[in-house]
Amino acid sequence: MRDLSGFVETRQQLLSLKPNHRMNWIGFAVAHHLNSNSSKAVEVLEAYEGTLEDDYPPENERYEHNEMLLYKISLFEECGMLDRALEEMQKKESKIVDKLSFKEQMASVLFKLGRFDESESIYRSLLFMNPDNYKYFIAVQKCLGLYSDNGQYSAADVERLSALYNSLKEKYAWSSAVKRIPLDFLEGEKFQEAADNYVRPLLTKGVPSLFSDLSPLYEHPGKANILEQLFLKLEDSIRDSGCFPGCPQKEPPSTLLWTLFLISQHYDRRGQYDIALNKIDEAISHTPTVIDLYSVKGKILQHAGNFTAAAALADEARSMDLADRYLNSECVMQMLQADQVAN
Repeated sequence: MRDLSGFVETRQQLLSLKPNHRMNWIGFAVAHHLNSNSSKAVEVLEAYEGTLEDDYPPENERYEHNEMLLYKISLFEECGMLDRALEEMQKKESKIVDKLSFKEQMASVLFKLGRFDESESIYRSLLFMNPDNYKYFIAVQKCLGLYSDNGQYSAADVERLSALYNSLKEKYAWSSAVKRIPLDFLEGEKFQEAADNYVRPLLTKGVPSLFSDLSPLYEHPGKANILEQLFLKLEDSIRDSGCFPGCPQKEPPSTLLWTLFLISQHYDRRGQYDIALNKIDEAISHTPTVIDLYSVKGKILQHAGNFTAAAALADEARSMDLADRYLNSECVMQMLQADQVAN
């Protein structure tokens, strides 16, 4: 049990003993913040700033002081004192060296103040710095009034979102996020086309986490069926011609492996365990040295209720890379579920 009131008292005593230590002031402010008294935390930080010279901080303390200023601004924002937060940022901008965090906080405050155009402009500049940050894309959507918490969009909103992401795709063609996010709001043939364009390069590259990336789409009605048709179409084309549909370029042999890997996880998600096992067994026969295949087969067996076989597969995967702590932990969990405690 955390005694937050006692923590506040202790930090106050430490501050009284050594008021010239910056960390005692910040610790006292954090104590009030944890005790749900953000306004008091702001007062403490402002009192600390009152003890400083105008030319503070020196070069070797600039980053620490910057962190304190950003923390203070976040407290203003938390208290709903948005105008004060904005004023503080404009006043102390020269002393804040973490320009990325400064921009993120500025955009957030402007958005909460209803200044959406200014906020959008900053988020777009942040996208230029990091076009794979999903938060920036979602923030731009919110600024434009094109974000829905439940993922439901009108036809007009979908059209506007499509136009937005098409323009962003031209600017950030290498971004994975700009291709993935439209899968959340597109439907029907447009969804299938976008999913096809998104999946192909990742299958060629061999990305084991592809299914985890796509799994939220299974919550959308109808999208799982479209993905299944797409995956099987890609598999058939690679088997027949060694190429993706409509593409003359030959795929490496590993593309079939990762396609089978993806399809096995798809059928596992849909509860069709026999088909999933057939696909993953074929993938293992294709390339028996890929550890991920054994891990996924173990999970399929686990979902099918065969805990003993799942534990055996997890142990086989673990033995292929004894330095991998995740595989070791996964094996222990599977063995416990199979009641193999002695092992």
